[in-house]
Order: sequence, then C-alpha cells, then structure tokens
Amino acid sequence: LGKYIDTESSSQHTFYLLANRTIDGLMHKERLKLALVASYKNKTLFKQFIKPFTDWLSKAEQETLQLLGAMVKFTYSLDATKRQAIKDIKVEIVEKNIMITCFSKKEAMAEQYEAEKNKKQLEKTLKQDIQLLFY
Repeated sequence: LGKYIDTESSSQHTFYLLANRTIDGLMHKERLKLALVASYKNKTLFKQFIKPFTDWLSKAEQETLQLLGAMVKFTYSLDATKRQAIKDIKVEIVEKNIMITCFSKKEAMAEQYEAEKNKKQLEKTLKQDIQLLFY
C-alpha cells in the first residue's frame, strides 16, 4: 500500500495508513494488528512501530504478528516480478528444518533471489533453518 506513496519508505506509509484510517468492521486494535503485519520489513522496524502500543498486545500476540509479517514478506517475494511464475509450493519439516519447494511455470530467477533474501527474516523469527528449492 505504501509503495504508491513512496517506495523508499513504503513500510512506514503502509503502517500509518492502515493504523490510522477507518476500516469498516475493524476496531482500532485490529487495524493496528493489520498495520503491523502488512508493514513488516524487519524486526527493528517492527519494534519501532509497536513500541507505543506494547501495552495493548501481549508478548505472545506480538510474536505472532511478527511471524505473520515475516511470512507475508516472504510470500510476497514469491511473486517479485508480478508474473505469477510460481504455480505451487510444498512445505515440509525435514530433520528439524523447514523445506520449501517452489514449482514454477516460468523462469523464476527473480523470485528465487528475493525468496532467498527474505527467508532470513523468517528463519530468525521461527528460529529454524529454511531450505528453498525451485523447480
């Protein structure tokens, strides 16, 4: 959402818009949660955004929102070129590691590059290694 305003600070714009805009059917706390997940870029920025609201959310809620944000960021990278190159994914736990196999219908080098880059946030949040395979 924030990319339409400024790509350099898209995370900050996304957070501000979602947290402060009235969204029919959502209370302010729900909008805050949505804003935290949608604007997730990294742990540092997440902590910065949530700091004024830490008393609104339990530690477990904060950890869940951080995990969801990292997952959204990772899955977004699987369509980096906006061509829907990845047609299917398979997620398995293999010897305490997470293996994500991505099946593409087109060349997916950009998606592979972005996914490799963004999996680090997910690994840190999950405290587990992730192995990516592309076919």
